[in-house]
Amino acid sequence: MYVDQETVQDDDENMKIAANQSIMEGTDVRPMTRATLRRPFTAIRSSASNQIAEFYGRKLILTVTETWGYDDFCGLTGLEIVDVNDADCVIQSFDARPRDITVIPEYANDVQTLDKLFDGENVTCDENHMWLCPFNKKDKVRIIITLSVSKKLHGLRIWNYNRSPDDTYQGIKRLHVQLNDKIISPRQGFLLRRAPGHCYFDFVQEIVFAHGKKMMEEEQKRKQNQQISTSNHDHISDISMPNGFIYEFQLHSTHGDTYYIGLNGLEFYDENGEQIGLAEQNIAACPHSVNTLNPGTDNDVRTPDKLIDGENNDIDGTHSWVAPILPNVINRVFVIFDRPTSVSMIKIWNYTKTPKRGVREFSLLVDDLLVWTGILDKMNENEDEKRRQKVPFNTILFSDDRILTDHEKQTVLENKSSSDTMTGQISSQNQSVDYDKRPTTSVPRTQKKR
Repeated sequence: MYVDQETVQDDDENMKIAANQSIMEGTDVRPMTRATLRRPFTAIRSSASNQIAEFYGRKLILTVTETWGYDDFCGLTGLEIVDVNDADCVIQSFDARPRDITVIPEYANDVQTLDKLFDGENVTCDENHMWLCPFNKKDKVRIIITLSVSKKLHGLRIWNYNRSPDDTYQGIKRLHVQLNDKIISPRQGFLLRRAPGHCYFDFVQEIVFAHGKKMMEEEQKRKQNQQISTSNHDHISDISMPNGFIYEFQLHSTHGDTYYIGLNGLEFYDENGEQIGLAEQNIAACPHSVNTLNPGTDNDVRTPDKLIDGENNDIDGTHSWVAPILPNVINRVFVIFDRPTSVSMIKIWNYTKTPKRGVREFSLLVDDLLVWTGILDKMNENEDEKRRQKVPFNTILFSDDRILTDHEKQTVLENKSSSDTMTGQISSQNQSVDYDKRPTTSVPRTQKKR
């Protein structure tokens, strides 16, 4: 985000930059540097010129009407305004009413001032790079932004308040947007994703102005489906489908390896049984990949994006993901959406290059709520290469649709209850491991499939 410094000289003294802490303090692992890279808008853009012109202007007013739970404060970590060419807009001036937490006498010296919204330090848990403001539902909170020139605008990039997991409930939930004199947000406002409370991935959310009407229609449809499902016992499948922004796989053990853990692929399906298209910005992992062991390098091809490249029958590792197992760290894979997404089915391909490094016990959380615990099958390493060309998969099924259940019955996983102890299993995290003896592993980017 570019800011015209001549117009905000009063805020210069607040623009000090503080170093971010490592995402896994206490380990020898580097922060996930890819999370700090600026990503382009990925939402589908309208080709209708009249629709693009609809969002032309210079002055924006952002009105906060709801937080994720806190009644007294609301906050954000970062904000960018993006034009139709995917460029950050130059800001001439900004203000807020109330301006920030310093309007309260006892917080007069607090560092969470309005200018921190635009300091560019967005993937952080450091309050020195956040904005916090008194919040009152009756009076609302308004952020007023004036651009240097009028622009054709595409939307916003927002990093919600991320100081800690508990403090994320001070983040904004509903945001109304006014461009010049026209309200361009849905009637209930844009729904913002709650920040994760950590920096395992870039938690930026894209708000596309052209999607406002569609978002309102989708929300109304979702509420109608929930009402129908509640009143009709024959359609309980909709109730069992998770709906959320962030799907988090916690990987608890392997099929025998104590140093590395991996997967071949993931596929997500919507409430209609159609595959959901996923792109690189939808997937993340922590630790990121085996490259984490060699800070400053990115030579190994087995990175999280390979989980969604559609090449799931891979046996040489070039289309798979592998990460190191570290002491006191749970390996995680995240699938991240900018809008609440219902999922009827997830297909998982376990790691095949070295089957004992495949995932065994795992949990699935949706917006921090546990929805599934299960055990993935191990690839049979005794099969010859010809038979291994078709890698088997497991299915997490959230739907009772008869067609889906019949089609996937051979691969459906059992959902283990939370009371199951999972005793007698190989748990790489619970074993005493000498990590100094970790073997090296590498699938270079230059390697060609055999």
